[in-house]
Amino acid sequence: MKVSIEKTEHYSSIKIEEDLASEELLKELRIASQNLLEEELWNYILFDFKTEIDLGSDLGKKVIDLVRETNEILELTNGLAISVHANTQWMEKFEDKGLVLVPSESEAIEFIFMDQLEKQFLDDSEEE
Repeated sequence: MKVSIEKTEHYSSIKIEEDLASEELLKELRIASQNLLEEELWNYILFDFKTEIDLGSDLGKKVIDLVRETNEILELTNGLAISVHANTQWMEKFEDKGLVLVPSESEAIEFIFMDQLEKQFLDDSEEE
């Protein structure tokens, strides 16, 4: 298996273990994402990309579309999809699509906790 899933109390992480991107990898990634979304337990899903993918290629566009689709579903439950990759060249493509990309897993986890605090603060201020 080229994709592994780690579940925690606050998020689920999909780690892409394969070095080379392929259609088979994309299929595994899509299945993993769909399975997590069907569980309806997760407000946050991390896509941890350890592989290099040419985001300008057809495959790269499909990867971005998958992350965007997952994010749109999570937003319905006040959640978020966060992508992790050290390649800062990915940043612009993700920002253009309104997606979050951070360079490390620790920054992604920090982003989740900050997002939760912000949403809790906004909920509290609306109740007053």
